[in-house]
Amino acid sequence: MKGCIEMDTFTVNANTGATSAAPQVRFSVSPNAETAYKLSTSLVTSLRITGSLPGGRRLARPLYVTITQDDGEVIVSEPHFHMHASAPTTAEALVAFRRIFSGYLDVLASRESRLDPYLHEQLAYLRSYISAE
Repeated sequence: MKGCIEMDTFTVNANTGATSAAPQVRFSVSPNAETAYKLSTSLVTSLRITGSLPGGRRLARPLYVTITQDDGEVIVSEPHFHMHASAPTTAEALVAFRRIFSGYLDVLASRESRLDPYLHEQLAYLRSYISAE
């Protein structure tokens, strides 16, 4: 049929075995370069991290984080309080996230008597995940 463009549709499922519904991205690819659009998608991956943290600390229990890519940066985020770090590679972003996650405990603990209820909740959350090695 003249003027009709056939398209293939793809579904990308970023299921990582988590119990929540897996995010999906659907997009179409046109065989004609004139009608094709550059699609910018940011796939989200969930990762369970464990182990050592800077400052002689460790994660007391596994922490689930999300990993996304945006404009050449890898972003590691903790979904409960949205703490995050970014770097050019996943390995570097994970190192930066561990440093920030552990360091934020020090910041909040040093101001504990002056924290509002929301920040007290964050401090309790960090203390529930971080222990001395």
